[in-house]
Amino acid sequence: VALDHKNDNTLYFIGKMGACSDKTGCPGTSDSYMIGKMKTDTMLQPATWKLDWLDFVNPNVVLTEIEMTINGAVITGFTDESAQVGTVSVIENSIIVAKIGSEVTATGDISWDWVKSCDPPSMFDDWAGSSSLEGFNPSWGLSVSSTHIAMLVEPGTQCGAMESNFYGFQAVSLDLDGNWAWSNGDAKDTSNLPPHYQFSNDAHATDLDYANNGDAIISVNLGKMVRVNGTTFLPKNGTSDILMLRLDDDT
Repeated sequence: VALDHKNDNTLYFIGKMGACSDKTGCPGTSDSYMIGKMKTDTMLQPATWKLDWLDFVNPNVVLTEIEMTINGAVITGFTDESAQVGTVSVIENSIIVAKIGSEVTATGDISWDWVKSCDPPSMFDDWAGSSSLEGFNPSWGLSVSSTHIAMLVEPGTQCGAMESNFYGFQAVSLDLDGNWAWSNGDAKDTSNLPPHYQFSNDAHATDLDYANNGDAIISVNLGKMVRVNGTTFLPKNGTSDILMLRLDDDT
């Protein structure tokens, strides 16, 4: 659910529905995710929520997070097979980040302002199968400021032409028009490190949020060494620690 804490008259939500071919707008016999918008019905006292619109996305798209933004919302997810998202064709095993408008089209379809995708190093078969990544989302920690969007992705993920050579964790950012802004994370030189100092190429950042001044705050599970912007961080006394990073908006 995405709710503006300064104006709680509108909320956006994502959800999943099973096969529902007998329902209007439902895509058919497969499970599908949906995006919806609700508004406060001030005609009733006390005021209650009233569904404004709801639409299903392509059945090959899995939605993971949603956050409010100016005139709409930002959603993230991934594809298990190639899918059409708005007017954009997204290949399988891709991370998706997109902005939707506050109003649907004249035909009741979601209005996609823009859609971007990233290429993670693992695949849907890993996330949904019996590997160690089962149940894993390749992106998480979505946060939206007044000017930018940021999220954590699986280390080694390629977003646009940005840097992707990261190990312990990786964060990426876009502006509200969908232009890639930066990619940053743990960039240690693993070729010169003994194994007991290294993370595997796995995710060890837990969450991300924006500060009031636009800085991105990232919490990292510091079990071993990480190197960010040329600075090396090690856990104290050889035991796992928590690292809090503050990255400025143009990092």
